[in-house]
Amino acid sequence: MTKAANQTASELGQNASSVMNKEGDKVGSELGKLKQNMSNVGTELGQNMSNVGTELGQNMSNVGTGLLNQTEEAAKKVGNGAADVLSNISGEIKEGINGK
Repeated sequence: MTKAANQTASELGQNASSVMNKEGDKVGSELGKLKQNMSNVGTELGQNMSNVGTELGQNMSNVGTGLLNQTEEAAKKVGNGAADVLSNISGEIKEGINGK
């Protein structure tokens, strides 16, 4: 090759290297942005899952409280019914003793 051809080939090599480096930097920059976006998505997803878990826990607590309240009301009714039955039996026994 002539000196001019060698010079041209060298310049072409340098230009190609420069272009590849610039494009590589762009790709690296875009990959960095993609990594950050994926990290943000992961963080947001984790926060949303935490919020759902908290809400679910609160709902379950409310359901549990409601069931306890209903159980308490049912127990009161059973207790009152049993007291009425005992009162009636007691009254009948008194009537039997008093001869009424």
